[in-house]
Amino acid sequence: MTTMLVSPLVDLWIRSLPARIHSPAWRLGVIAAGGSVASAPLLALFVLFALAAAAEDQGASYVVFGVSGLGGLLCLLAAALFGLDALQLNGQVQASLADSYAASSVWVGVRLVLSAAGFAILAWAAFRNARGVRRAAVPRAAKGPAVLVSPARSGGASPGLAKPATSAVDD
Repeated sequence: MTTMLVSPLVDLWIRSLPARIHSPAWRLGVIAAGGSVASAPLLALFVLFALAAAAEDQGASYVVFGVSGLGGLLCLLAAALFGLDALQLNGQVQASLADSYAASSVWVGVRLVLSAAGFAILAWAAFRNARGVRRAAVPRAAKGPAVLVSPARSGGASPGLAKPATSAVDD
């Protein structure tokens, strides 16, 4: 599970080195690669959420909520930055490649928005699950049966007590 969650992000980080944060072309490539990598952690978080829901684990549901919420916010931020960088570089693209550039830019933007929606839905479901799970009360150590101090006043016989005798006068 950890491999599915962390490995794509480490691969993205290694492929993005050396970082040229001030280059729009570099940012465009890293964000486009990040959009395609986002689906593996989303799937891993979904499996983790399913396991947490089945086990009624409140802590794991909160972890899925937090990580999914962060992933959704990062995808929305990446979509906004990608759109701005794509518009900035649109004038530098050769005329013969303009249609391909526009189509791939739209696809990356859609993929990032869909990933953000998936993370948001998963975060919402995990939060609702975590709030719905109530920790079961810890059962107390079993004590012996309660001891009666006074005899039962009902007409029925109690265990260990003799049935009261009836007299002819009561009839």
